[in-house]
Amino acid sequence: MIHIKRSWFLLAGLSIVLFLWMGKDNSSLSNQGELAQVGHVAPNFSLPSTAKEDVISLHNEEAEYLGTVLYFWTSWCPYCAASMEAMQSSYSNDSNIRFLGVNVTSQDREEEAITFIGRHGITFPNVLDETGEVSQSYFVPPVPTTFFIGQDDIIVHRKVGALTNSDISQGLRMIKGGRE
Repeated sequence: MIHIKRSWFLLAGLSIVLFLWMGKDNSSLSNQGELAQVGHVAPNFSLPSTAKEDVISLHNEEAEYLGTVLYFWTSWCPYCAASMEAMQSSYSNDSNIRFLGVNVTSQDREEEAITFIGRHGITFPNVLDETGEVSQSYFVPPVPTTFFIGQDDIIVHRKVGALTNSDISQGLRMIKGGRE
């Protein structure tokens, strides 16, 4: 009987803690700016390219693309390596879409990232997220994570995990909104 009472009090205590946590002030989340969710504007950023020759921004007012495929990756991730072939193939075949890779350098080594790009024959632009701030703003704990972003900078689709040609085609259809 004593064990039942202890269990009941423990369960009641955990319920109260959970209830209080759910009701806590989440203003810190709203102070971070834009949310990286489907239906929201993709948070803008400017990061150095892997060549370190220039800085690339996500929102490019002068670009004439129908949208952007934003791909977060690391050199040590086997799924990232498997996905790069599909990304490169799609990049080579669709000049109306901007492809941008973001190496999560805060979880990787810059030298390894640059070697990875060369080894896989990647020709689409890639940038280095050295501090991890951009990947955090996009809620990217696992890599690879891909965002499909429309011309209006609205996120239309998010894919976590390895990409296939079919996944990319689906995301591109969503970006284009039926326009081919």
